[in-house]
Amino acid sequence: MGNVQYYRSFSINQHRFIKACGEKYLYKKVHPKTLRTYWVYQVTEELSKLLTIWSEKKNLKN
Repeated sequence: MGNVQYYRSFSINQHRFIKACGEKYLYKKVHPKTLRTYWVYQVTEELSKLLTIWSEKKNLKN
């Protein structure tokens, strides 16, 4: 059995992007100190690709 990794997204825009690309989150929670909502995803090859695309898109805007 492999080591399962998780990714937490604290960005609503990033979450919407990932969701629009067909990925589903495992659960959402509220951070106890910041009270910000975040979404937890299991890291997969597809999610890693989407996060790379997201980062590249974000860097183009700056």
